[in-house]
Amino acid sequence: MTSSLQANIGRAAAGDQRAFAEIYDETIAPAYLLARCIVDDEDLLATCLREAFVQAWREARSWANSSLSAQTWLMVVVRQHAYATRNDACARSRATRTMVVRPALLRIRMAAARWVSH
Repeated sequence: MTSSLQANIGRAAAGDQRAFAEIYDETIAPAYLLARCIVDDEDLLATCLREAFVQAWREARSWANSSLSAQTWLMVVVRQHAYATRNDACARSRATRTMVVRPALLRIRMAAARWVSH
């Protein structure tokens, strides 16, 4: 974990939205790559990541007090949301045999590409 990420954890736990935005910017690429391994639908992937980061924001205090690093804790949250999203989609697909239209995730893809190229 980088020192900037570590420094932003306490600030985000205190409700600092700017600090959380910096955490998001630093962790969205690995979060995207992890969730993409589990969820293959781009629209569902966007929903999964949004819900994971909303949960992280809401639980920032427990995140700051966790024995896990911030990035590890966040990846656990992303993984849980990804599996839940995939399982829900599979259940809906079996019931309706239709899938959701796939919108572009340009910002997330660009962040992932930058992260992989480092």
